[in-house]
Amino acid sequence: MLSESLRNFFRESQQLEYFEKVFISLIPSIDSTLYILNSHLIVEELVFKLIQKALRVPDAISSTDLNYQKKCFLLKGLYGDELVEWLYPALASLGALRNKCAHVLDHPKLDEAVASFVRIAYDRSAENEALLLKKRGKGYSLSATASDKEVQILERFSQKQHDLYFRLPLACERIIECLLKKWHCMQM
Repeated sequence: MLSESLRNFFRESQQLEYFEKVFISLIPSIDSTLYILNSHLIVEELVFKLIQKALRVPDAISSTDLNYQKKCFLLKGLYGDELVEWLYPALASLGALRNKCAHVLDHPKLDEAVASFVRIAYDRSAENEALLLKKRGKGYSLSATASDKEVQILERFSQKQHDLYFRLPLACERIIECLLKKWHCMQM
């Protein structure tokens, strides 16, 4: 479910390496933990690439020299207001969310961490709300001869789109798109 904005960016920028990573690794599934962990890995890689771009001697540090939180602080120190203001709290929130997923199975406060992350990183714009409505039922449709049970299942599924876990991919994609656009414009 890549957002139209992210798909357009990939089409225009020819960033095939990240298209494959994002498209293959970030397929929304029932396992939100796996989605969160994969999103975090992609975001961390992009943050480090931006850090290296800003350094005079990029090889002076390796990705393993810094943990995620320090990379985010360094990114803010290097780029400041060149990047949108919501990005830094969103990166911190994604890190906290990732830690809950990585260190405790079925973390009791995972829903709270997802809610916090989505509040920060999800763009509650009219465009995104329209996208959610358009994707009602994730694009599935039923034939006119569908049983009442099939209709109920689809309706329950389409109502789920308004829960946090349905918005989670849009929030993650927004961060990835922001970082990719900055990295891409620095490549040119």
